[in-house]
Amino acid sequence: MRTRNVKDVLVTPYILPDTGAMTFFRKTAAVKAAVTLAGIGALHIAWGRGSHFPLRSRKDLATAVFAGEEFPSTAACYVVGAALITASALTLGVGGRHWWARAGVNTVAGVLAIRGVAGVTGQTKNFFPDTRGAKKFAELDRKVYGPLCLVLAALVWVGTRRPESRRSEPRKPKSPELM
Repeated sequence: MRTRNVKDVLVTPYILPDTGAMTFFRKTAAVKAAVTLAGIGALHIAWGRGSHFPLRSRKDLATAVFAGEEFPSTAACYVVGAALITASALTLGVGGRHWWARAGVNTVAGVLAIRGVAGVTGQTKNFFPDTRGAKKFAELDRKVYGPLCLVLAALVWVGTRRPESRRSEPRKPKSPELM
């Protein structure tokens, strides 16, 4: 029996052709990211409809999630919810291998990564000035929202990468005798 080392675990899967285990890993990552994104999207839509779940009141929710005393507009909640559900669908492969679907998935991973780094480093206030001075939001952003975004970014990126063995070969020019 062969022992596994760091190279076998971290490097080899990204160089060698895709195996069944890596396909399972990619699909699992995509499904986990998609379910989480859809759940968060549904939560935003519920907030737009007046829910205060998971906190006791809308004021508590506004302080913890939106960094202010006032709740965002219904339309804003719906737009964010729809964007998250669309991100979920793209992560699951809706759109196939079209350029716009690939661009959408890469955008989702990029936005989540930027949002995650901003949250973990406490720099969300530079992207959303309304969050300045919101201590409860800042604490939750560093401990929960930022790390969640980083994990989701990684899951989306890993789950939507095309396996090495399925990448298309470069197109060969047509030979003159076939024309």
